[in-house]
Amino acid sequence: MKARFIVFFLFFLMPLIELLGQSARNIPRDAGPVQWTFGNVIVFIVFPVLLIVFLFFYVRKLTRDKIEEKEQREAEEAEKP
Repeated sequence: MKARFIVFFLFFLMPLIELLGQSARNIPRDAGPVQWTFGNVIVFIVFPVLLIVFLFFYVRKLTRDKIEEKEQREAEEAEKP
C-alpha cells in the first residue's frame, strides 16, 4: 500500500510543481481576475477533489482494518480459558 501511495502522490505532485514553477515566469503585470486555464483547473479543482476522494477511501480502509483487527483480538481472548 505504501508504494502505491507514493506513486499516486508523485503522479499529482510533479505536474503541480511544474505548473507552480512556470507560473512565476508567466505572471501578467496588469493581472485581472484568475483566468481558468487547463493547468489552473487541474491544480485547483481536479487535484483537490481527487485527493479528498483518495483520502476518504484510504481512511475508511484503515479504519475497517483496525476494527477487524480489534474484533479478531477480542475473539482470540474470549477463546482462551
